[in-house]
Amino acid sequence: MTQEFKDTNFVSISDIGFKKALVALGIIADEKSEITHFEAKAYIGKMNVSGFDIENLSEIAIFENITELDCSNNALKALDLSRNKALKNLDVSDNDLEMLDLTNNPFLERLDCFGNLLKDLNLSQNTTLKHLDCSNNRLEILDLSKNTQLESLECRWNVLKYLDWKHIHRLQNFNFDINIQRKTEKRKARIGESKVLQSEEFSIFLEGLLKGIKRIDKKGLLSYNPQKNDDLQRRNRLAQLERYIFY
Repeated sequence: MTQEFKDTNFVSISDIGFKKALVALGIIADEKSEITHFEAKAYIGKMNVSGFDIENLSEIAIFENITELDCSNNALKALDLSRNKALKNLDVSDNDLEMLDLTNNPFLERLDCFGNLLKDLNLSQNTTLKHLDCSNNRLEILDLSKNTQLESLECRWNVLKYLDWKHIHRLQNFNFDINIQRKTEKRKARIGESKVLQSEEFSIFLEGLLKGIKRIDKKGLLSYNPQKNDDLQRRNRLAQLERYIFY
């Protein structure tokens, strides 16, 4: 009885941008309408609320059965997805997020969170993740030791000091571009123990066997040093290695 009462309760959508998005999606009739818990839980599949100037998305919690959420290009500073456990695809790019808790989203396969203010990104519970774009944040450490299914990784334009991918063997696309704080600063980003990519700004050490990699984009690097590791060239299917020089 209690659950039925909760399901029939109407929920007031606090953010006008989110309400406009729900109208555009046909979930509510107009901006004066509300939605019940039951109706929200019945909504499955993808929810695209990108570009509606949303500042508060707290009511996303009632849409607990959605599998895809695109809330990119808004003005979000916080986002609670702890009740959206069914999510497989998530795009929160181009917001103002300083923190992103995904520990309750174990089925995530795709995550786009570029263009935020993230200093930390805990992906230890997201073991099914296949695509990650965390570019243009403030990340110094990126631990991918639990993300063994990764096929595509974009982590350019951060301030990475350490990147752990030693258990990733399915990677096909890798883009780290320039990871620096200041152009005058020497920086090292530890990814591994043997392959070295050298630039004026930092050195990046590639660890792991990269067996399936087909493309590496290393924009900003001034030299590529394959010494002490013939495994990368011998054991992968590398088809393209891009090199651009920035001045």
